[in-house]
Amino acid sequence: MRAFIIILLFISSTSFSQNIKLYDSLLANFNYSELFETALEQVSRDSTNIVSLTYLAAAAEKQYLENIALDTWQKVVALDSNNYKALSGCKRLLLKKDQFQTALPYIKRMNDLKPGQIRNYWDLAWIKYQLEAYDQSIKWCDTSLALYSPNPMVSDLKAHNLLANEDTIAALRIWHDLTSEHYTNKYARQLTFNSAGTEWNDTVENLMKHLFKIDSLNAYLPKMHGYLLFRKKDYTDAVIMFRKSMELGDSTAFNRRFMGMSAFNSGDYSTAYTLLSSLKDVDQNNSLYYMMSVSHSRVYADTTSYALLQNTYKKFFDPPFVEGILNEISETTKSIGDKYDRRGIDNLAKDFFQIAENALYKARKIHYSNRNNLRLAMLYDIYTKDLHKALKYYRQFIENHSDTSAPNYKFTTTRVKRIKEALHFRGE
Repeated sequence: MRAFIIILLFISSTSFSQNIKLYDSLLANFNYSELFETALEQVSRDSTNIVSLTYLAAAAEKQYLENIALDTWQKVVALDSNNYKALSGCKRLLLKKDQFQTALPYIKRMNDLKPGQIRNYWDLAWIKYQLEAYDQSIKWCDTSLALYSPNPMVSDLKAHNLLANEDTIAALRIWHDLTSEHYTNKYARQLTFNSAGTEWNDTVENLMKHLFKIDSLNAYLPKMHGYLLFRKKDYTDAVIMFRKSMELGDSTAFNRRFMGMSAFNSGDYSTAYTLLSSLKDVDQNNSLYYMMSVSHSRVYADTTSYALLQNTYKKFFDPPFVEGILNEISETTKSIGDKYDRRGIDNLAKDFFQIAENALYKARKIHYSNRNNLRLAMLYDIYTKDLHKALKYYRQFIENHSDTSAPNYKFTTTRVKRIKEALHFRGE
């Protein structure tokens, strides 16, 4: 009987050893499918066989059968809560699925079993950040940095936590050091975007200038410099920087968008229209569409401009802004009418002058502005030659304009005198 038991133990041990050798051979030769089937067969016979379950999970993961792999790793953990490899497998797959809360207990257990592992500190810091437990994430970042510093990746995560806690200045200090000491576009981007609008703007701008001297072929640096200038409302210099970035090969939507807005604000309407109209989402962004349509009208003032402005008018509801769009429509259709008038196409000229007049009246109704009295007066005076109406609106402008030294006031009073003389000699 004793001999029989010894034989059984020997057979079991031999079989176990042979299984591991087979599993290892299949794994080493990338025979993941055969490994999966072999391990699955063994598990179907014995669902508590941790070795077979481990290889089954590994084979499933290698074949991107992640749900099966996760379920199998979890079975191993249920059988052996100290199985570090299985804990790591659960953590890894749960993080890939962004199941941060579920992954947390596995990583805590891994940290308990093997304290001092940098990877575990990182995972804990990252998960806490994703769960918006920013103070706890900072604690794990500091724990990691105390053990292994400098670690740019951990410092960067700490800066993100500080930013989330609205401690922008502390975050900027970290990103400034990272950009200065471990210069990459990633850190330069974070530093630039978060420094804009703070007292760090000039400091970061100087750093971008310095880095560009070192890395003069990097299109990213003048782009970031241009963004800082844009935020400072230094639009002309911003255009120069964005153009330099584009010359170095960066024609991304970001560059075209901010260069286009800078060009619009600096009065370079041709460049603004060219860049903004190239953006795929321009019709989804009301502000960009406004800049694009106004830029077109300032450059071309044609029927296309009118159509663009009509579309712009439909996008806005704020009275002062709508009034401005209507004034732009009036100026554009006035120019179109003038072109037809000079070519002797009277009917079309009259139609567009009428559109200009209607737009101005609508603008006055939506949001009254004394300047619209002047615009109406000039429309009647210069384009439609209706001197009676011109005189009426010139007088209204004078009555509502208190600055008698302004050029528009002086121009208006002169035109009133001339129109009265003209009407006198015409006997009207």
